[in-house]
Amino acid sequence: MRLNRRILLQAGTIAAAAPLLPASFAAPGALGDTKVFRERTNTFLAKLSPEEAAAARFPLGGDVQARWNFMGVGGFIKPGFRLEQMSEDQKAAAWDMLASILSPRGIEKVRDVMILQQVLIDQGNSASTRSPERFSFAIFGEPAADQSWAFRLEGHHLSLTFSITNDQLTGVTPSSFSVNPNRVADGYKSGLITLKREDDLARRLAGDLSGQVKAKAFFANQPFRNVRAIAGREMPFESRDGIAVSELSTAQRDLMTEIIDAYTAEHLREPFAASVTARVNAGDASATHFAYAGSTRVGEPGYYRIHGDHLLIEFAAVDDAAQHLHTVFHLS
Repeated sequence: MRLNRRILLQAGTIAAAAPLLPASFAAPGALGDTKVFRERTNTFLAKLSPEEAAAARFPLGGDVQARWNFMGVGGFIKPGFRLEQMSEDQKAAAWDMLASILSPRGIEKVRDVMILQQVLIDQGNSASTRSPERFSFAIFGEPAADQSWAFRLEGHHLSLTFSITNDQLTGVTPSSFSVNPNRVADGYKSGLITLKREDDLARRLAGDLSGQVKAKAFFANQPFRNVRAIAGREMPFESRDGIAVSELSTAQRDLMTEIIDAYTAEHLREPFAASVTARVNAGDASATHFAYAGSTRVGEPGYYRIHGDHLLIEFAAVDDAAQHLHTVFHLS
């Protein structure tokens, strides 16, 4: 919990709707030194054979990078060199690389999304196409101190992209931690809840609203059953629906801060987490909007998005039991 990361309320008006941006968009400005991340990326690459390295490497800004995809559409095998293809030494280097940019909670969250593939296998859900190690490591461009490059970890229900220029982190999206099932009721990993904050806090916030504030926040009669901000349409909304942060109570603003933190900062190491939070708050934070549709009860379909000057967050329950959840986070 990061209650110290309160949304900074500033005077101002709602900015014009952001234009569509390419999949690899990264705003200028440093988010932290990535020398260790670069060094560990090159250590990982040095452990690969020429054929394995060829599978892991792609041009910066090319079609492969643009076609990020955390969903099952197009298959569960994503471009890159997969964990299931790695030796134990290569896996150790891969996780060491991730640990230089992800927080302990971030590593845990990544592993939980991977573990859920095994939960589905045990349930007989598309068992032949799944693996808890069917997650790809992809490097775009040349990881060098004086170059621009990017890294992506991607598989079913997971997509994390980090963009780097001159050993400085410049982008942390597109990003998705998605799940099925979110709450494991029995068997392997019984009791695991992967997206607890993302699910529970937003429903609590929506349920706390009343009167005109609620009428503004509940922007649609039915919840969307999937996210809209996908590859090629990273910022698809022409306007900000819902209620502005400036119209919420102090307690409600605190809940908003917690929800935003769950997407933007909790999975990152310092100083990256603090820098990302600062970028989120860099615009007119009082004009950040919360839009909700559907039930506020856990276990029932719901949808929400948070739309501000620099960020877009979406959450959608794909199924009726709200166990299959898709999320996406974009920061410009």
